Order: sequence, then C-alpha cells, then structure tokens
Amino acid sequence: MNINIGAGIWRKEGWLNINCHSPYYDKQGYLDEYTDIEYNLVSGKPLPFEDNSIGKFFCSMTFEHIPNKSVHHILNECYRCLETGGSFLIAVPIPLHDVRQFIRRLNMLHWGFAYDHNENGRHINYFTFSKLKRMFERAGFSSVKRLNVKHIDKDFRSHVKLAMYVEGVK
Repeated sequence: MNINIGAGIWRKEGWLNINCHSPYYDKQGYLDEYTDIEYNLVSGKPLPFEDNSIGKFFCSMTFEHIPNKSVHHILNECYRCLETGGSFLIAVPIPLHDVRQFIRRLNMLHWGFAYDHNENGRHINYFTFSKLKRMFERAGFSSVKRLNVKHIDKDFRSHVKLAMYVEGVK
C-alpha cells in the first residue's frame, strides 16, 4: 500500500489519498472524490495504519502549511508505518520561493493590504535541506537525500521550478 499525504486533487493507481476537510478546502468543492482517508495533520493522532505496513509515502507542498511539531509527528508516524526499505518522498517550496513570497507580503503591508499569516492555505513553515535532513534523521530514517527532479517519476513532480525534493528511507 502507498499513501499520498495532503493529496489535494492528485490521484494515482495504487495509492490512497489522505486529505483534511476544512472550510478553506471544502469551499473548492472537489475534495470528497479525491479523499480516501480523512486525517488532520496537526491532530497529533496516530496515522490509521499498522506498523511496517506501508511501502511508500508521498507528500507534496503540504509541510509548509503545518508547524514543526506536526511535521515531527508525521515523520515519526510515517517511519513507524513504513516497511523496512520503504521510502517517504516529500516536496516543499525551495527557500528562494518563500523569500519571494515574504517580500510580496511585506509589499502588501506597506500598501495597506491586510495580511493574516494564520489564514488557511498560507505558508507558516520553511525548509532547507539541512533542516529536513535533521527532521528525517530524528524520526529514525537512515538514508536521507535531496533528489534532482530529473530522477523523480513525472507523476510525482509538482511545482517543479519551486520545489525541493527530499527522500528518506527506512
């Protein structure tokens, strides 16, 4: 079994999708047909899988929306659920993209536009490879590497120019 965490509208044969309903996503009206498992990433609850039962996890453009404490919890849970040799591939915005977003937000404030960083859908977390590597290793992953987008199956490429891909193996 393979699991996509924070799948949104992504669908691939052989994969189950985890999504979380919220007013922000529900107003878009399409999440039901793409959600196999309802799970709130900031709940602190265990993932609904047995130990050593998952072959692969994938998570794209999701971790930047949750706090470090929740990222640590999800990494620990994925490690628990992965089979030996299983992998967890994540894509997060590269830091340069987030710097550009930060500058845009400063400009919005300068010109008097309201900006609420707590609003759903906003980036509240930022990652470098070294930060992600430490987080993966803290969860128990023995092999952590940054992958070049050329080495990633096209079905798992999203936001190619904006993403950093990191994979941890149990």
